[in-house]
Amino acid sequence: MRTIHLALAFLLELIALLGFAGVGFLFPVAPLLQIVISLVLFALLVVFWGRYMSPKAPKKVNLTAYYLIKFAIYAVATFTIFHLYGYFGSILFFAASLLNDGLLFSYNKDQF
Repeated sequence: MRTIHLALAFLLELIALLGFAGVGFLFPVAPLLQIVISLVLFALLVVFWGRYMSPKAPKKVNLTAYYLIKFAIYAVATFTIFHLYGYFGSILFFAASLLNDGLLFSYNKDQF
């Protein structure tokens, strides 16, 4: 069962990365600049995630910071999903991410 939750967590994290980067498409600027902003946000988040949040991160944050940062990233992704795709998708994503993180709490606690 844990394997299913970890696989779902991976998929939700990928969606969150793309949703976070999608904030660039919400700015009222030229489409080319929106793409550049989105790519920069995506690159910055991938570097940050790899350095501080991933399971093999060289400098892991503590468990409290991990969940606060993850919640903030999921909230931004939910906001973007809401504005680009609508109410249902954003609520579904946010509920699934909260439920999955809650179910993986004891596993994550052992990792830190």
